[in-house]
Amino acid sequence: MIKCISSVSYSVIINGTTYGNIAPTRGFRQGDPLSPYLFLLCAEGLSALIHDAARNNQLNGIAICRGAPKITLLFFADDSLLFCRANSNECNKLKEILCMYEYALGQKINTDKSSIFFSPTISQVLKDEILNILGPMHDSSHTRYLGLPSIIGRSKKLIFTEIKEKAVRALFLPFEADMILKIPLSHNLPKDKLIWIGNRKGVFTVKSAYFVPTKLLDKRDEGECSSGDPNAQIWRKIWSLKLPGKIKIFSWRACVNGLLVLTNMAAKGIQTSCVCPICDEVPESLIHALISCDFALSVWSLWQNCPIEAMLKVRDFNDLVFQISSSSDAKHLEFFFAISWSVWYNRNKLIHGECGLPPLQIWEMAKNIVEDFQEASALDFPSLQSSQNGWVTPPKSYFKINADGASSIVGSEVSALPLHYPAEWTELFAMEQGVLLAQEMNLSNVIFETDASSVISAVSQGLSGGPMVHLVNGIQLARLSFSCCSFHHVKRDYNRAAHELAQFAKCNHVSNLWKGVIPPFLVHLIQSGLG
Repeated sequence: MIKCISSVSYSVIINGTTYGNIAPTRGFRQGDPLSPYLFLLCAEGLSALIHDAARNNQLNGIAICRGAPKITLLFFADDSLLFCRANSNECNKLKEILCMYEYALGQKINTDKSSIFFSPTISQVLKDEILNILGPMHDSSHTRYLGLPSIIGRSKKLIFTEIKEKAVRALFLPFEADMILKIPLSHNLPKDKLIWIGNRKGVFTVKSAYFVPTKLLDKRDEGECSSGDPNAQIWRKIWSLKLPGKIKIFSWRACVNGLLVLTNMAAKGIQTSCVCPICDEVPESLIHALISCDFALSVWSLWQNCPIEAMLKVRDFNDLVFQISSSSDAKHLEFFFAISWSVWYNRNKLIHGECGLPPLQIWEMAKNIVEDFQEASALDFPSLQSSQNGWVTPPKSYFKINADGASSIVGSEVSALPLHYPAEWTELFAMEQGVLLAQEMNLSNVIFETDASSVISAVSQGLSGGPMVHLVNGIQLARLSFSCCSFHHVKRDYNRAAHELAQFAKCNHVSNLWKGVIPPFLVHLIQSGLG
């Protein structure tokens, strides 16, 4: 072999000039055409030493199933995977073989690039002992090989999801990649179907069809520098007022000029007189009917804090509401809308032939509406006590899986989601993981519980469209694999163990599974019956 290397000579051309007559005395590694053959010969020597130790029962490999031959080593390119039992005798024998290999090869094994993987049942004391025998090496549980984790466990989905994510981010712009990766897809992959995106349910309606082009036109008219809906702040204030719902709806209709005052009816083509039916003097506009009519002014004058002079200067009801909401607190706005509704209520009674009320009674009615509603809202009604007194054990031959989503959690499994999702999606992801866990464990009779009522409603009734339809359809498809399965909503207090697991995954960004054991941080909940 050494003759094959030393009987040839080499010359080197540098800038067009030939230099030297190089006679090698050893291999050039990758530059030597004999290097692959030399590597195979050396690897064959290592293989023979390992197999000889295995025949003498000095090393015991690993079998992939019962009755299969034991594997003691695997070669992949210039990497070697060696298998033996986790005890000092076999590790010392393996160390002896490696030392012999180093002596014959003339090179030391690089322990910085070498690592050891232990099975989950190995204690930390034994791990430290083996690392000292074969070391200095490190535990390979968290290292990567060729861009992937060195050990692929039960959940292959997590491993290959990372590869797909890298491919998506390499092909698309960052914001496009985020949009693609946030699409919630079920692992059961139900058949695709056409859905209507005009509403949350995915069902076509004339109403939703009207709003689709309306929204597109609004976006086009806003322009790049638009600040959006200028009345958004007023809408938020109206819906947050402590008033009955009918007055809030009246307030909103008044702000969008949607009340059927006589001028609005005439503008819609209805043949009617526009003269105010109360004062019989001027056309009845919205601001006249509610504010500037003599009868309405007599009601407003009874409100001591009423900015009557400012109100008379404003010609648009919406501007008046904006002015009052900007210059005073919510209580003034509540009285303003309550009085406006009372004036409108009295006006409608008169139009339809009933007897109207005097200004003082209208003012008292508005005042009582505000005070009575706020007084009723302040009452603390005792909640109905549930007969359920903690987490309920499932019937015999049944298994129960509790799910909760702060990241994604199932029973005694936690899984951290790679992206941020809305809370409802996260809860649905958690439920899907629970169904997948039950399938992997070949369970027949399963009860699924969660504290998210929207998830139970979606899974029980189904969805025709919307962003969550794929996940819901996947869960409904998976439930066919069980002999008996049901989905139930429970109170948060009875789902606390699942919630704690979800928080654990969210805070630690880890995925983990406990089988046959209770996570230490859940022992107190299980013992208290809230698990």
